[in-house]
Order: sequence, then structure tokens, then C-alpha cells
Amino acid sequence: MADTERPITWTVRSGEDLGRAVAEVRRERGMTQAELAKAMGVSRGYLAQLETGKSGRLLNLLVRVLRRLDAEISVSFAPDQDPGDGAS
Repeated sequence: MADTERPITWTVRSGEDLGRAVAEVRRERGMTQAELAKAMGVSRGYLAQLETGKSGRLLNLLVRVLRRLDAEISVSFAPDQDPGDGAS
């Protein structure tokens, strides 16, 4: 595993936290928002909203649910499989 592909651990308490994590990894990989957005098939504006937490409503709701339940979850995303590719 190359240094730029090292596992990254974040404590995510909001959509903003996750967005900052995405932005940091994108910058570490030397990509612009426009490049990543094109690769993902979304607009640069939408990616910018994700990175600033403005599109993180679902994540914010899940965080609130977990707080109400006094629960914590751990989620890992494997970089070798795109969840949108239909593979299981």
C-alpha cells in the first residue's frame, strides 16, 4: 500500500467532519474538486457542498440518532470497491 493510500481514521460527528475528511484526502491525492467531481460524475458545486457539510443532512440525522441511543458505530470504506458498481 502506497503512503498516499494509507488507512485514515476520522471521528465523524457531523456532515462537516466527513466533508473535511474527504477534502483532506482529495488534496493529499493531488486532485482538484473539478477532477474528483468529473471522476465521480457529479458537479463540482455538489462536491463542494459535500466537502463543506452543506449536503450532509442524512449523516447529521444519523449522528443525532446515535447520540439519542447513546451508541457508537464504526464504518470502514474499502478503497478497492465502488459501492455504486453493483458488485456484492
